[in-house]
Amino acid sequence: MFLNALMLAGIAGAAVPLVLHLLARARYRSVDWGAMMFLDESKSHQHQSTKLKQLILLLIRMAIVSALAVALARPVVSRDWLGLTQAGRATVVIVLDCSASMAIVESGRTRLDLAKESALRVLAGLRSGDLVSLVVVGEPGKTPVDSPTSDLQAVSARVAALKPSVARADVAGALSRALQVFEAQEPMRRELYLITDRQANNWETASGAFATGFTNRFRTAVPSSKFTVVAVGSDVRDKLVVEAVDVPTRPAIVGQALDVEIRVKNFGPTPHADVPLVLRAGGGAELFKTTLTLGADASQTVRTTVRFDKPGTQVLSATAGQSPADDRVDYAVDVVPPVRVLVISGDERPGAFRSESDFVRIALAPFASLSRKGSDVAALTVRSSETWQQQDLQSCDVVVLANLPQLAQQQVRSIESFVYGGGGLLVAPGNLTRIDSYNTLLYRDGAGVVGAALLTPTPGDGSAATSLLGLELTHPIFRFLAGRPDPVPASVVGRYFPTTVRPTDAHVLARFASGQPFVVESGAGRGRVLLVTTPLDADWGTLPLGSFYLPFVQSAVRYLASTGDVQRNLLPGEPIVATLPGVPDTRTARLTPPDRADETVPVVRVGERYEARYADTDLPGRYRMRARVGASDIEQVFVVRRPPQEADLTPLTEAKWDELKQWLGFDLVDPARGDLAALVSSERGGRELWPALLALTLLLMTTEMGLARRWSKEGT
Repeated sequence: MFLNALMLAGIAGAAVPLVLHLLARARYRSVDWGAMMFLDESKSHQHQSTKLKQLILLLIRMAIVSALAVALARPVVSRDWLGLTQAGRATVVIVLDCSASMAIVESGRTRLDLAKESALRVLAGLRSGDLVSLVVVGEPGKTPVDSPTSDLQAVSARVAALKPSVARADVAGALSRALQVFEAQEPMRRELYLITDRQANNWETASGAFATGFTNRFRTAVPSSKFTVVAVGSDVRDKLVVEAVDVPTRPAIVGQALDVEIRVKNFGPTPHADVPLVLRAGGGAELFKTTLTLGADASQTVRTTVRFDKPGTQVLSATAGQSPADDRVDYAVDVVPPVRVLVISGDERPGAFRSESDFVRIALAPFASLSRKGSDVAALTVRSSETWQQQDLQSCDVVVLANLPQLAQQQVRSIESFVYGGGGLLVAPGNLTRIDSYNTLLYRDGAGVVGAALLTPTPGDGSAATSLLGLELTHPIFRFLAGRPDPVPASVVGRYFPTTVRPTDAHVLARFASGQPFVVESGAGRGRVLLVTTPLDADWGTLPLGSFYLPFVQSAVRYLASTGDVQRNLLPGEPIVATLPGVPDTRTARLTPPDRADETVPVVRVGERYEARYADTDLPGRYRMRARVGASDIEQVFVVRRPPQEADLTPLTEAKWDELKQWLGFDLVDPARGDLAALVSSERGGRELWPALLALTLLLMTTEMGLARRWSKEGT
């Protein structure tokens, strides 16, 4: 077969030496005259020898032209002749990368356009009878791989219809799927073509043990198998993206300032100045706008605050630079009414700031406390230790036990049930607290809801006075201190309770300068518990009198109230779990996924609540779940985020390419530097002969010149 059959037309050029020879002979005419009979007979033999030499030179010259034309046509020795293949057929798997990075535009074309063009060239180089299967990398939902087919036109049509996705490329997973295709077919020559860009993240799981297993399985049955990687696109990695949007303090409360953090990163080697950063609400209204300057390979976190006027699920969308809409980052946040807080106080007395709950009331509900119009963080209910009822727990989100002397056994069981069901509990003992009762009922040798046992409080004479020192600033209740030059408050704590912290699950979030715990967190069921080892009023120190107190109490209550938060921001593959607020009218819900038709989702009862679950979340974007509960239509929004790895366009280094080639045994091809179809044809058809024909042409030319010079000398 010939890879460039058009050049065979050059064989006609072999007639040129013949035509020139005949034209040269036509210029002379033989004339016999009488004296010729007396010439020597040897002269006649010499004439015959000259004609033979001219014929030989003529044939060599014609052979030179013919050999050169055939060499340019690139003939290939078929493997069929050598018996290397089974009737010349092969099973071919084309692995094509359609992940998010393939949407990058270079020189007016996307990387996917280049990849599709390469795939079509591979198909053009195959032969009739070959079986072809297409494996798509990064396609949402992991579309089942089609069985190999000999209909190359159908495969070409599917390749042409592919579009970039927003999912991540998993080379190892794609190669495993390709192996399944090969192993399902009868043993014949295997050809694997992986067409992808040069992004390093694609290959994270394709080395080490995977590479060894892949190589053994790929070549064991058919040793002549061929693996080729076609790397499209350039090494350019200049991309600036919004990496993440986060709300550090949840839940979002109607009318309250909500802190939002936006992290932007420049993945490229070129600095960017005056980059516009815009934060919008789900409906498109602009909430915040600024400009950034980012150095090479640098990231920056921007903090702002937003407010929402009504409850419900809100979606925040952030874009940086001139990013298109499909490059934005969404974040879903639940906006709720003020947190319902029940304060059970052991020391309620008449007079200003004499009760245990006074400072808590001012911190959580300042507008209501002063009878002014405004939005508070919490709706506060205060009950004394003698008047609170177990029914009060049913209408609150957070319970605060403030300097409570002791609890009855039945009261403790009610509080435990409240916490295990997802409620939040804040415990702040004081001078009235009976340590033995607390440790027996709430700590219970480590089996209770509180994560630390109380010891005898420090002396009341101030000899053990201390201050706050070690705060876990990354925790949500202390995030409000981020960015402050001196985040440690200058409060004096005259007395506190030393504690013995449960080692299994309790965690110290803050300490005094003495090293003893100030705040201890523990979990119980679906709820959270915070133990503050000093009172919430000013009896034992100046903590409530400083600027630290109000945001600390508000953050603690918000954190405890967020135990019932629905996980609305997911990664691809994580299931959607929508909890319905009541008994649904029907046992189904409607879900609208991004870019797909509505689907019906069953609603099931889990304990005391109803849930709708949906697992097919491979496609990033917004998912809307709708159900009818009583007289209300409930709609919940979930966001499946793009894989963050796809934003990092860092290419593989030459050393890493060499390492991968050694592990996986592939040949690396750059389609921009060669004819991919010709390469495939040569691999499929056999060995090219043009080098040998070119050498033969040079040999004939040398022979022709040598003979012509020698015979011309003999003639003279």
